[in-house]
Amino acid sequence: MTTAKVRKKSTSHALNQKKKNFLEIFQNYFKNTWKESPPLIKLFKTESKSYIYDTGTNKIMSCDESIYALLENLLEKVPSIAVMDFLKIFKWDDLLYAFESIQEIMKSQNVLKAIRVRKFGAFDSFEEYEELITSSTENLCLEICDTCNLRCAYCVYSDHIPFKRNHGKRSMSIETARLAINYLKYHSSKTTKTGISFYGGEPLCNFNLIQELVPYASSLINDKPLSFSLTTNATLLAPEMADFFKNNNFSLLISIDGPKEIHDKCRKDLKGDGSFERVINGLHCLFDTYGEAFIEKVHLNMVYTPPWSSQRLNRLIQLWDEIPWLPRNIRLNISYPSRGTLLPEKFLPNNNSEDKNLQEWSYEVFKAKFQGKNNSNPIANYVMERNMASIMKRLIYTEPLERYALNGCCIPGVRKLFVSVDGTFHLCERICSDAPAIGNVHSGLDMEVIKKIYIDEYTRVITPNCSRCWAVGLCRNCYIDAFNNGKLDIKNRVNQCTVEKQSLERLLTYYCSLMEQYAQELKYLYDYELL
Repeated sequence: MTTAKVRKKSTSHALNQKKKNFLEIFQNYFKNTWKESPPLIKLFKTESKSYIYDTGTNKIMSCDESIYALLENLLEKVPSIAVMDFLKIFKWDDLLYAFESIQEIMKSQNVLKAIRVRKFGAFDSFEEYEELITSSTENLCLEICDTCNLRCAYCVYSDHIPFKRNHGKRSMSIETARLAINYLKYHSSKTTKTGISFYGGEPLCNFNLIQELVPYASSLINDKPLSFSLTTNATLLAPEMADFFKNNNFSLLISIDGPKEIHDKCRKDLKGDGSFERVINGLHCLFDTYGEAFIEKVHLNMVYTPPWSSQRLNRLIQLWDEIPWLPRNIRLNISYPSRGTLLPEKFLPNNNSEDKNLQEWSYEVFKAKFQGKNNSNPIANYVMERNMASIMKRLIYTEPLERYALNGCCIPGVRKLFVSVDGTFHLCERICSDAPAIGNVHSGLDMEVIKKIYIDEYTRVITPNCSRCWAVGLCRNCYIDAFNNGKLDIKNRVNQCTVEKQSLERLLTYYCSLMEQYAQELKYLYDYELL
């Protein structure tokens, strides 16, 4: 008996020593590997699997529950406590397996290694930015008038919106417009194609200027494909306008918020009358004129207004039932009103307590299509296809990135250059009243402003939060969310970060859930054009 007891004690002692040695190796491994802090990753689950999104490589990997649990603990706790909490639920063998698996994927996949973003921005020197900016302008957006024949309740140019211009009566002069087009001609030498879009106000209020500018631009920019586009409420659209747009290969974005009672609630004219019937007449005019090209050249823009609910969204879809000639596969954009545009006393008290999130509703409807429970839904298709395609087509890296873009920001003056009525240059139409101008048609771009504010200062402001954020490689936040009354506003930026991270986590979960079941059916999204 005595001998047996000694052996048992000896065996137990050896086992305890082995565990002690392992725990020391475990702690030293993560201490040496993740010196500063845990890696930039996001753990998430679908109904059937656990996943790791690795920020450094942009990879998404499924994993065992024990690996997920151990990583979850390590993200929040020091290694010694992480192990103790892990062993409250899992066995010792599970710990060994999870640790060995993490080591293996770190070595073979180069994941779980990005600790902090070291560099932001496309280039090290501003000279490289300047060279791109002065040779690669892709699209020119002309605010050809600031007058509008409607007074939409959520318009950012309404009287109750501070720090924005209100509706005006100005029109862009032909001299200003030509100077802007000249700028595009001589600053797009390295692009393979370019485009001009017409914006307002309501640009059809100044249709005569469009008629003059199109032949001028076409004759001036003749060394590469030149496209034209227009954003309009379509209420003024007449057959001769439709003919002009078709003959010049225009793409048009038409604003319509749903069936008549929904559309007319917010989109009224100066007399307070709804505009739905006039929009439909304009759309039908384009439908008749464009023929088979309608589906390619005409897109819809919807604003999802309160009450935010499934009932509301289901009612929006009935637009296609009530307008049977409107193609169900027409491309559209749907979004919430801009922050602060809807007066609470007018809209929000009537909001449904359900507050149905557009992404959540779209996922449920989109998934049901594959299950054969409903027909193709234009709104759900837009929301899900665009977001799923962006994840499917993301770039995957073999090594963790050292440099990241400035979130979803465009390089100023490259992808788009917005020109206001008076010839002032802005980043885009959505930020023209909030952020500093970047030049004008007479003197060109102000490189000092671009460097100081949009590169250096913006980088300095975002770095503390963004350099340690798991979503930095997928983030779509841009300059629009960072400025207020002409100045960088870090509070506004951080608030929007929370919304963006919640959205991205949802989308990663939706993507993996759909791919688990419908990978073959979703292959078409690899060809989806991300505008």
